[in-house]
Amino acid sequence: MNEITITLPKSASFQAPTNPGSLLIPSILFTPIIIFFMYFLVKAIKERQKMYAFLTLMFATTGIANLLNVISSILPSPATGQVTFIAAQLLDLISMLALLLVFQLFDKDRLLNWQLVAFISLVTMISGTMLSDPNIIHSVEGGLHVYFFEHRTLGGVLLLVFSIASITWLVYNFIKMRREATSKKQKSIVKWLMIGIVFSQVLGAFAPVTFNLAPGWLEMDRIIGNITLFKSIGMLIVGITFYKVGNTPWLLQRQHVQLLLVYSRSGIPMFSRIFDKAMTDSDVQLLTGAMTAITAIFNESTKVARAIETILFKERELRIIERPAFLCVLLEEYSTHASETAHENFVRDFERNYGMEVASFSGNQNAFDGASEIVNRYFA
Repeated sequence: MNEITITLPKSASFQAPTNPGSLLIPSILFTPIIIFFMYFLVKAIKERQKMYAFLTLMFATTGIANLLNVISSILPSPATGQVTFIAAQLLDLISMLALLLVFQLFDKDRLLNWQLVAFISLVTMISGTMLSDPNIIHSVEGGLHVYFFEHRTLGGVLLLVFSIASITWLVYNFIKMRREATSKKQKSIVKWLMIGIVFSQVLGAFAPVTFNLAPGWLEMDRIIGNITLFKSIGMLIVGITFYKVGNTPWLLQRQHVQLLLVYSRSGIPMFSRIFDKAMTDSDVQLLTGAMTAITAIFNESTKVARAIETILFKERELRIIERPAFLCVLLEEYSTHASETAHENFVRDFERNYGMEVASFSGNQNAFDGASEIVNRYFA
């Protein structure tokens, strides 16, 4: 078994912390993290949405990691403290992976791409070096035990690479998502998530560098408390942001919608909203006629009365919701839980608000001009 290297100063005896606030504040902030964990756990169970499942994992691992970091700083035994410290670092890595998966789901409704596979591989290698041959430097500052990994080792280099690469990937995706988001509310979500990431991940990721480079006259217990404080505040910002959109799940993912179309059973357009600037009103007319013809041919050939629900193209997906007097078509790059929810809610509100107009429809599309407000509510 490989031995763990611990560098102990001569005066490594435990003392009472000179700054009790460095432990008190993180302990207080631990409570809302647990509350968010319970909230997202309930949402994940009730709604079966992957986004909530990974948010639950992120808050669970972050909360436990913060607690273990505090415990490791007050344990009198360095051997026990370093084991607790390693466990906290492993949970921090899992938390970061969960965060990366959350934003992958926000952007696209699939879990893995080559970047995330690379991140998972890095985390696996880092975890292996932490467990098999950790080089941990230990000191006692201000009555608190301070642990961090020696940076001139393979594990330290991999950890630094992972931190820089993951933060760079997040920042890049934040910029892209904010630029491409069509909703002001969604742009606001992206902005606050970015602020939360700066607090919770950037400061936390480079905390070991802070310890290693800090001059001796700094109060290390204050630094420990501030870093844990910033990480907790960052996670609270992330939690509050997702909590605020809990009742508007269509904002939880970036939508890639080209067209929303409502047409009558006879194939006459009733209402449409074009999101793709390359599409024209003529394209809408052609699509309406094509959908009416395809549905009629399908029903006649298969003897099935219900309309087609989904048509998959190479780079597009067309979803259809059928109602007794009309059909609603959503053309998008690919279907997500967010777009499906928005589509269903639009159809529900459209049918409720314009039931009489639909029943007496004779070709006057102006009767549905107010439906733009419903579109703005769920799509714009």
